[in-house]
Amino acid sequence: MLTGIIGNGAAVILAAVALFMVKHRHDLPGRRTPEVLLTAAIVMMAFAGTLARETGFGHWIAGLIGWISRAIGQDANLVLAVITLFVLGMLARHILKTAATTGLWLAFVLPFLLAVFSSGFFHTLGTDLQGPAAAVSNAIQSRI
Repeated sequence: MLTGIIGNGAAVILAAVALFMVKHRHDLPGRRTPEVLLTAAIVMMAFAGTLARETGFGHWIAGLIGWISRAIGQDANLVLAVITLFVLGMLARHILKTAATTGLWLAFVLPFLLAVFSSGFFHTLGTDLQGPAAAVSNAIQSRI
């Protein structure tokens, strides 16, 4: 029953590795090493969010977001699309330009926002994240 709620732990492992990288990013030599590690941690946190969305608890949260948007009405879809686009833009800024620790949480929340859309660009983007997320998770789990 517990594995149905939290899954196989892949999301937790990816999130833990990403947070470990962020915490110890200044311990490695190199001028740009901390920024590169933070950017990699943001991408890993997006993968962790994608894997967490596939758990029972993740489906419940995505369903709750969808229920709230349906309860508000038609305008909620527009507002949710604008919020998702804003989070996507901020995440792209954190990955491509200047990485910051707030990008970690944006990356984790983004897959839950993408799960609400049943078609279109956001749905395609959400499903495209699943393959790389599973590959990175399997690579880390095979090394542990």
